[in-house]
This record gives sequence, C-alpha cells and structure tokens, in this order.
Amino acid sequence: LIIKKSKWKLEAAGVYSCSVFFQESPVTVSANAIVRVFPFINNSPLKSSSSEHLPYNINCTASGYPLPTIEWERSINGTIYPIDGIEKRQLRVSDRMLTSILTFNNSSISTAGEYRCRVHSSITPQGRVPSHYRNVSDSVSLQVPSIATILSKTPFTANWGSRLTLRCVATGYPVPNITWMFGGQQILSGALKNTTATSIEEVVHFDNVSAESHGGSYSCLAKNSIGTSASTITVNVPMRVDGPILRGDSKGYVRYGHAFSIGCLVRGYPLSPTQIKRNQQKLVITEKSTSNSLTVALESSRLVFLTIPAANVSVSGSYICKMHLLNGSTLTSSGKVSVKVAPYFVQNVTDMQYLQHSSARLHCSAAGNPRPTITWTFNSSAINLTSTSTRHTNASLLKFLTKSVLTINNVSRTDIGFYRCVASNGLRLKVTSAAAFLDVYYVLVASVRPLSVVLQTNNHSYFTLTCLVMGNPMPNVTWLKKAHLREDREMKLLAPGSRIVSKDNNRVVTFLNISTEDSGDYVCRASNQAGVATSSEVSVTIQGVPTKVDVLSVKDTTDNNVTIQWKRPFDQYSSISHYCIRVEMEGNSTQSKLIKVLGSLSTSFVVSHLKPFSTYHFKVHAVNDIGPGPASDLLRVRTLTSAPGRVGQVNAQVLSSTKIQVSWTRPETPNGNISYYRVYFSAPSLPQHLDSMSQSFKQVSGTALSVNVTGLEKFTEYNLNVTAVNVLDKNYLEGPASNPIWIRTEEDAPSPPMNVNAAMVPDKPSLLNVRWSPPDSPNGNVTGYIILYKKNDSTLEDQPWQSVNVSSSKIQVNITGLTAFTMYVVQVKAITFKPGSVSVHSFATTDQSIPSSPENLQASEKEDRAFRLSWTRPKYPKGAITNYTILLMGSKTYSEGNQTKVVSIKRTKTVRPDLPLTTLLSDLLPDVEYDIEIVAHTVKGEGEPGHISVSTEVSEPAQPQPPVTKIVAHGSTRITVRLVKPSNINGDIKFVDLLVAKLPLGSTAADVDFGLPASETYSTDIALKTPYIAARFDYYRLPETFIIGDNKLYEGYLNGRLQLGYVYAYALRSYTSRNNELLYSTSTASETSTHVLCLCVS
Repeated sequence: LIIKKSKWKLEAAGVYSCSVFFQESPVTVSANAIVRVFPFINNSPLKSSSSEHLPYNINCTASGYPLPTIEWERSINGTIYPIDGIEKRQLRVSDRMLTSILTFNNSSISTAGEYRCRVHSSITPQGRVPSHYRNVSDSVSLQVPSIATILSKTPFTANWGSRLTLRCVATGYPVPNITWMFGGQQILSGALKNTTATSIEEVVHFDNVSAESHGGSYSCLAKNSIGTSASTITVNVPMRVDGPILRGDSKGYVRYGHAFSIGCLVRGYPLSPTQIKRNQQKLVITEKSTSNSLTVALESSRLVFLTIPAANVSVSGSYICKMHLLNGSTLTSSGKVSVKVAPYFVQNVTDMQYLQHSSARLHCSAAGNPRPTITWTFNSSAINLTSTSTRHTNASLLKFLTKSVLTINNVSRTDIGFYRCVASNGLRLKVTSAAAFLDVYYVLVASVRPLSVVLQTNNHSYFTLTCLVMGNPMPNVTWLKKAHLREDREMKLLAPGSRIVSKDNNRVVTFLNISTEDSGDYVCRASNQAGVATSSEVSVTIQGVPTKVDVLSVKDTTDNNVTIQWKRPFDQYSSISHYCIRVEMEGNSTQSKLIKVLGSLSTSFVVSHLKPFSTYHFKVHAVNDIGPGPASDLLRVRTLTSAPGRVGQVNAQVLSSTKIQVSWTRPETPNGNISYYRVYFSAPSLPQHLDSMSQSFKQVSGTALSVNVTGLEKFTEYNLNVTAVNVLDKNYLEGPASNPIWIRTEEDAPSPPMNVNAAMVPDKPSLLNVRWSPPDSPNGNVTGYIILYKKNDSTLEDQPWQSVNVSSSKIQVNITGLTAFTMYVVQVKAITFKPGSVSVHSFATTDQSIPSSPENLQASEKEDRAFRLSWTRPKYPKGAITNYTILLMGSKTYSEGNQTKVVSIKRTKTVRPDLPLTTLLSDLLPDVEYDIEIVAHTVKGEGEPGHISVSTEVSEPAQPQPPVTKIVAHGSTRITVRLVKPSNINGDIKFVDLLVAKLPLGSTAADVDFGLPASETYSTDIALKTPYIAARFDYYRLPETFIIGDNKLYEGYLNGRLQLGYVYAYALRSYTSRNNELLYSTSTASETSTHVLCLCVS
C-alpha cells in the first residue's frame, strides 16, 4: 500500500501502522511520519503606545517543526539599537508553537522605538520560497510622551539691559516640538541645538532686558503625538526707581496757585512691597504723603505722584525719588524738574500822583517759568515805547522774576489815566494787572484877552484885561507889567488900587484914568502845587506924536548923491507913517526942497541929483497919525568926485569850450587913478536858471589890459563888455560899460537828453515806446541818440545793456523783442562829435499777454468721491493772473442687473489767484479716472492748459436688490429665489454672498441685522436671527435663480438644508476691495410666508 500526499500539513505528522492478516494472525508494521515545517510567524505584535514609567508587554507567536527560536529587534529611524534592561520570556505552547514576551517594567525614553520579532529554524527554504513563509513580523511602535525641562534655576534674575538666555530640553518619542510662552502669548522660536533621535534642545535670547518687557513667567511647551509637557521658569528683574516726572495739565503748563503733580516710577519684577519716604533735606515724593497723592500700580512698574496743591515758580528745582526696600537697601533717583508756570503778579501797580513835567515811575513785578516779559498799557491801549517816546521801561531780571519800571519823563495832563502791566511767557496765557490811576498836577495859562490894546488918551479913559487859566488844583493869579521904554524893561508886580480894579479871583483887572505910562507888556501868572505858568505878553499902547529925530549923520557921499541916516525916534506908541527931509544948498537958498520918505522903519535916505563937490544942509522930522514931531539938528555935507569914462577898444579870443581871453584899452577920461577893470559876460541864449554867469564879472587891477575868463558854458554865445572903476574912501566908482562884443565857445559832448519817458504799447507785449526831449545843453550839433535798455531785475546784476541808435531827427523810438509783462529800465544819451552822458532812468513795464500753463499739478487727500488738486503759478505768467479755471472730465461704463450703462461727468471750477492754489473737487463717482485741465487767465485771455489724470478710490458697492422669492413648495425644505446682479458703479465687485437667517415663527426680516458680519459656517443649531453665508458667487457668474437649502457647497460654503417650522429671511451682499480691505453693501431682506415651511410632522 502506498500512501501519497500531494501537500503535507503539520497535522498529518505522526505514527502510521500497516497490518497484514494471514489466516488467523495479523502482522502489524508501524512507521513514524515526520512533517518538517518551515518556521513562520502566526501573529505580529500589536501597535500601541505607553506613558513613561508604566509596565507594558509585547507578544510574538511563531510555528514550525522543528520548533523555531524567536529573536527581537529595536530600531529608531532605521538604526538598530540594543535591547537592554528588558525582561524576555518564552512560552512553549506545543511542540510546534512558541510565544516570546517582552516585558517593559519601567518603560522610558531609553526603551522607545520600533520593535519587531524574527524566527529561526534548523530548516530553511531552498530555492523557491513558499508563499506562507514569513520569518519577520511587522513592527510595533513604542511611543513615549514628551518631557520638557528648562535648564536654568527658577527664579532666575536678569539684570537691566543685559541679555537673557533660556534653554529648554525636551525628550520623547516621536521627537516633540518646542513652543515658548510668555505672559500667555507665544513668543518667537529659538535656535535648535543638539537634536537627537529622542530629544531636542531649543534656546531663546532677549536683549536689553527690562522689567516691563521681560519680567515674569516663561513656559517651555513640548508636544508630540502622545501628549504635552510643560516646564516653567520665573525671570526676575531687580528693582529700580526712575524720576522725577512732571505731570502738568493738558496745556503743558500750570497756573499760579493751581495743583499739579510730580511722580516717581518704581520698576522691577516682581514688585516687592516698598515704602517711599520723605527726605528731610530735599523734597521727596511720597506714596502716602498727602491725601491727594495718586498711585498707579502695574505688574512690573508703579507710578507714585505727589500732588502740589498750589503752584508757584519756587516748585522748580531738584527732586529725589527714594525707595526703601524691606531688606534695608535703598534705591534713589534724582533730577531737576522745570515746572512751566503761567505768569502771576508779585507786585501790582498802584495809584500815583505826580507834578507836571516831573518823571513818573510805575512799578510792577511778575513771576513765572519761563521768566515772563512785562509790557504796559495806557487806557487799555499798548504803550508806544519807541526811542522818541517820553515813556520807557527798565526791567530787572531774576531767575523766575521780572521787575519792570515804567518811567514817564516830563509828565503832562495827557498822561492822566489808567495804567496796567501785562505779563506773558509764551505759555498761551497773558495776565493783566489791576488798573492804577496816574494823576498829574499841572498849571496852564491859555492866553490873555484881548490880545492887544491900542488907545488914545483923548478918546479913552480905561481898558480891561482877562486871564484865561487852567490847572489841577485851581491856581492863584497875579499880574505883571513890563514897560515899553528901554530904560524900564523889568517886569513889575501890579497890585490892585484906586486905578486898578480886580475881580473873579484876580483873573479880570480894569485900568482906570489911563495915561501913556500905562503902555507896556502885561502878563498874568498862575501858580499851584504843580508850579507857576506865565501867559504870553499882551501889548497895551497909549499913542502920542513922535519924539525929536536924533543922531542925524552921513552914511555915504558920492559926486551927486548923499545918503543920510538917523536914529529912529520914539513913536509914542503910534506908528511913524513917514519922515520929511529938508535939503538946502549952502549959499544958495533958492536950491531948497522938502523930501517925503515913506515908511516908519526907514532910518536912511539917498538924496540924489546933487552937484559934485557941493555943500548941502539937511534936517529930518518924523510924522505919525497924531501929527509931526520936532525936527533934528542941522547936518552939513560935501559931495565927492565922479566915476571914470568909457574904456577904449575891446577884443576877445576863444581858447577852449569853456575859456576865452578878453583885452581892452584905457578910457580917455579916467576921472582919477583907475583902480580896477571889470569884464562883464553873459549868455542871453541860455535859460535863466542855467545862465549862472548872466550877472557875472571878473575884476582885475587897473594896470591890466587883458584877462582869461574860464568856467563858461560849452558851445555858447557870450556878450562881453568892460568898465573902469575908481575907489574913493573905499567906495567903488564904476564908469560906463564899453560897447558889447559877441563870441562863441567851442563844441563839446552834450548834456543828457531831457524828459525821457518809456511807456507800454497796448496789445504789443514785446514793445516799449521811448520818448525824450533834446538836451538842454547840446554843447554842439546833435548828430544822433543812443537808447540803452535792460530788464529791471536785481537778480540779473551782470546783465549787459542793449542799445538802439537813432538819428538826431527822432525824439521817439519803439524797442522790439522784449518780454511780456516785464519792467525795463531805459536811458538815452545824445551824440555830437562824441557821446554825452546818459539821462536819468525811466522805468516801464511791457503789456500783458496770455500765460504759460500752471505747473506742479498734484492730487492729494484722495478718497472715493473727492480729492484735492494743487498747483503752482505758471513759469511765465506774462501778466497779472486774474483767475484759474479747472475743467474736470470723466466717464465710466458699469453693469446694473442685465444692463450696461455709461455715466459721464464734466465740471468747471474757478479759483481766485489770491487764495491758496489748491481746491477740493468733491461729489465725484468712485473708481473713475478723471482727466483734469487747468488754465490761468490774465486780462489778455486764457493761457496754455496743464493736464493731470487722477483716479478716485473704490467705494463700498451700491446696495444690491433683495432676492425675490420665486418658488416655495408646500412642505419643502428648499426655496427658489430670483437674484439680480448688483451694480458695480462704485468699483469692481469681487464676489457676492447670499445671506440666510433662521427665525422663529411670527418673526419678520426686520428682526435680523443683515448689516453685521455673517457667520461663515452653516450648522443646524446655528443661533436664531444669526445670518450665515449660504453661498458665494463670482460676480460675473451670479445665477438668475438659486435654490436655498440644496445642501451643496458654493465656493466652500454649505447651502444647508432648511428646517421645517421656521421662518427664513435672506439678503444679497456684494463686496469691493480697497487697499486689501473688503467693503460690502447688503440689500434689504426678503422672507418667506410663515405658513409655507411651518409644517407639523406626525
């Protein structure tokens, strides 16, 4: 019997017996069948994880015959690591199956990794490997939670301004990630250090340590897939104190007497209990020094303020912030605090009284910080303190105090009034003192009435004088008289008596029984505490006939004239009307005559037509309105010789343009020794104001017969004559002039042309008309003129003169090629045989033209519906700018629903040139590019345009139309609405949202605020009346109809199913974008009827 098996299995192994029966006795033969089975793993270890320090088992079961052996492997990232310190056990299940157990009594990071088992047997497959053969198991991962450890001790102290370094080591498998936290906020990650298969080290650095920024608790968080671990460290920063700090009011200063605060800043972490005490040497800010002190406590700093209830300038100075720690140490900070104090008065001006013409001094003192300046007012007006004013001030300047003294020299009644001093120190607050009244004592005599008195004793018997006087207080009046007679000219006091009667406190006096002795000059004198004032003199005259003419004498004598003189007699207070002179030739009484000399002031007279060498008798008497006075004593006088005769032949010769030589012969009848010759010369052709020598002569000695005359006018014809002169008793006796001769000086350069006038030519901006008159002194024949001109511009100092030559026949010319609306300076000079000097300047401005374009066009303050346009004047204004015209044009094509529309804007604006060259263009459309044209105008018209293009900003969209309910099936959880594409007139619309809100029954769409931001996530339990985004659409793909509640995604938003038993409201929201900011506008809301979705489900 042959047993054949195609595939042996392990259960087929065993003892087989074969029995053969011979008659009665069977024969049995046994055989043992051994099945060798290749080893294979029945089950792999289960995948799991373990917390550190907890027991854990891994099992591996293998089968085979002969019984196989099991070995374990541990790897991390492909690297094989030894298995140490782990208990290994093997259990024999049968002679063909074995189980190996790894027991981790204390699992830790040292046992973490990937574990797998491997089997071995005495037989191994040869050649083709059976499909069921598997000698290596799947791996199982032993993961260990992360453990974070900060390597610095806690608390850790970091000094101010130092560098803070914190290290954290985290272990675990998988290798964890490290996150640093400070004050509940994540901070920047540090640099990685020493990363291994099961650990990581991370370091963070902080520079310039301070308590506010770095003091506190730091956490190192280590996290892997198993769990999270944290390690915490506290960083302390030593205590310090800063200050002092001034805390004033919002205006930056304090007023006198008002409260303010000075503070100390206590800093450190943690803030330990501190006590700030008062220093006895200097003012120390204390935390509890006054009830109105203020303490502001923070986690790492504390502000302590001391409120000073009444400010003055003395509060500025050195302050110390001193902090006494509980450990006995002391921290201090000191500094100078300058408190700006508004000015206040230390000394106010007071009422004063002064005498007229004295010097008044008003005192005022004010304090403040900065030190104030003091000015003065008089009757509420500022006092003029110029160098010519009688008022001036002197100021004494201390640290915070100004003492001002207003001095008024020579005070008068015009200085009476109210004075105030005004103190200011630049702190936007001026203080004014109380008013002080200045009173001035004065005395003043206005005049005496009447101003003069002229009387005759035979017609009048009295006269009255009145004194007009003023004063403070009212003065006393006295009268004085100064006689007219020379021998009695001293002022004498008049006392009332029988002839002098006074009244009205001696202001009015009457003189009775007048006589010539009452003639004189009278004054009234007023006196009081201010002094004495005297009136001007009033003349009183009592008239009589003149007295005898005295001291008659000879003043001059010639051959036929005698000049007599006399002393003016006293006119007895009646003006002398004339004098009478009696003339009689000695020895010939028939040659007698009476001469009347008019004029009271005449005291001499020339008696003419007398004979030479003859003796005459003279007497004189004066006559006034009263009558003739007595005659003078007799005066006897002899006449002198006569003057020489005419000189002989006179000749002249030209030497230059200003010099001639004159010669002559002696007179035939010299009538004595000739003492001098006089050469007279004049130029009748010259205007009188230019003929400086029209009455000139040159005198030479009597022995000379020629002379050179210099300093003459050029190219001028002169008239010459010569006379002879005798001298007798120092009197010049000049003979008759010679016959005149004519002679002309030589030609020379001309004087400047006259009346030069440059003028604008209307409507000819490149022309100037220049007119002139010929020179007053041509000094020859003028052959032409040179016109010089240039721009009158101080910035062009080196610009050359330009010239135009014209003939002598012209006295005007047009200058061409000039710049419009530009001032030019023009000069003209004449030419004879050589050029003369230039004329005085004449200035003229060319006519205006149209300007060039405005420059530097700029747009600023751009918004969605407005922007500001600014520009500068044209480079070439060519005239006075009268106004600017701005033309703004723009258009835009936009969509609204299914329609395409176009809107255009054209606007004009005028701006005055005296205003700032800027204007706000408003009421515009958003997101439109505008073309702007601006032109300047002169009186000549519109200039060249300047151009600029400006775009307005995008605005929030126009409000969309609300969705319209189209189909709502009874009992359905869907609503079909019609959508209208929103208008994009305010800018490109990025996308459109459909907003939906669930409402309780009985509600309306008005109960939902669709203007608020909507929830971006749909859920069935979303709060009632809370809008959510059901769908988002591209603007250009917005459907005309849409089903709300189809449970589909639209651009990532779930259009969730609607629920029965609720009212739903919905709105459309469109979005634009400006500067990466979304702007939106929401339509009004639509809603369903409440009965449509309100279904009861049984």
